[in-house]
Amino acid sequence: MITHKDLSELAGSTTHPAISFYLPTAPSSRETLQATTHLKNLISEASASLEEQGMKAPEVEALLAPAVRLRDDAEFWQHQRHGLALSGC
Repeated sequence: MITHKDLSELAGSTTHPAISFYLPTAPSSRETLQATTHLKNLISEASASLEEQGMKAPEVEALLAPAVRLRDDAEFWQHQRHGLALSGC
């Protein structure tokens, strides 16, 4: 079982910013397109938050680039299950 202490140690173990996205998805349906909108919104929120914390725009763009590429990958979104988790640092 993961404890609060474990999470605190993990949070303090990196000097680089880390970001995670969790969003619901649906197998090929009307909701498939909504997932890309949800991811777009999460990317925007993360970008603003990272810049507020002092990260420079080019660094933010580099960190979020894989999520942006995935957001625009129509083929990827056509083959979903019931959730998506992305993480990067």
